[in-house]
Order: sequence, then C-alpha cells, then structure tokens
Amino acid sequence: DEIVVARQPASLVFSQEERMRDDEADDSLFYSKPRLAMHCDVGYATKLQGLYTERLQEGSRVLDLGASCASLLPPEKRLSEVWGVGMNMEEMDGNECLTHRVVHDLNASPTLPFVDESFDS
Repeated sequence: DEIVVARQPASLVFSQEERMRDDEADDSLFYSKPRLAMHCDVGYATKLQGLYTERLQEGSRVLDLGASCASLLPPEKRLSEVWGVGMNMEEMDGNECLTHRVVHDLNASPTLPFVDESFDS
C-alpha cells in the first residue's frame, strides 16, 4: 500500500502576521554586532522546528537561511550537510548544527551563491 502524506504549503502553516518582522530597519545594522540569542519568539521557533521535523529527510543536504548561533533544525535528524547563510560569522560559529557557514546579506543581494539544486531542503 502506498502511503500519501498531505502537506500544507508553508504559507498555510504560518500566517502573514507570523511572518512579519518587528523591525523593518536595515538588517546589516542589526547584525553588524553578534547577538548570541534566538532571533524569533518561542512560539514561532517551536512551530518552525515542528515543520522541519515533519518534512526534513534523513541524509538531506540542507540550506539554513538566516542562520545564527541557535539552530531550529531537529537534533534527531541525521543530515548529511547543513549550509548556514547568515549575516554574522561569529553568530554562526556558535551553531554546531552547521557544517558550512557563509556570510551573505540576502536583502542587499538576493541571489544565493550556490548552484541551483545544490540542496534537498
């Protein structure tokens, strides 16, 4: 028997309000100094980690956009590689889930520095 899992798009999991930022100032100003703290509230983090737990497959190559010192990736998943893209290297250095780290401001340059289809998730 084939098992079919119905999945909601992320836009249905998180409301527009949940995806809004509290501060619309230029991110490069905020991230110019390391802030070794969670960059989202606990409710959002819990919901996002649940989404990752449900959808990430073992052995996946994962691109973690907005990476910082704390990871929301589920620790029980054995991922082959996790590339973090964030705004501050010192923050990402504290994240043990990342196997690779890239400082890149997606607001200033929205093109990712990777070949298409380099990641599973």
